[in-house]
Amino acid sequence: MSGWQKRRSGESTLVHTSFRASLFGAYPLFLVIAQAPPVAYFARLPPGWHQYGARQGGPFALSWCYRLNVHGWASVMPKGGIAVTIFVHREKTNDHPLRLVLPRRPFTELKGVPSTPEFRIHGRVRGAEVEVWVDIRQRRPTATQLQVAQRAISSIRFK
Repeated sequence: MSGWQKRRSGESTLVHTSFRASLFGAYPLFLVIAQAPPVAYFARLPPGWHQYGARQGGPFALSWCYRLNVHGWASVMPKGGIAVTIFVHREKTNDHPLRLVLPRRPFTELKGVPSTPEFRIHGRVRGAEVEVWVDIRQRRPTATQLQVAQRAISSIRFK
């Protein structure tokens, strides 16, 4: 028996199996071809949110309607606006599994946009490193804004 198979572990690794005969009998040959990184998307965003694809990085979701421009969404982020961006890196990592929970404290501020705390979540999904950045344009985000951001984060899925 030989041919292409997907591994049964749920990963998207293609394995080619064949047998080679020798003086000592037949033994299997395994050739691992590729493992595609997971593809991220938002399943159910809060009402009024919009999902966009990105050429660099990954998809992002915004709490306001945005018209694509050369300067990016940060240049037109309204006060109280929330942005969630997903980055899937091709590098393998032994980091902890990704937990989609908004941290209590921001990691930094959004570059070029004053008074915009940026929260960062990182971890591993199927062996690939994943980062989720959450930006809220308000110096001290309200409890409601943090809850809405958490709902957007909770809608992230991986294929």
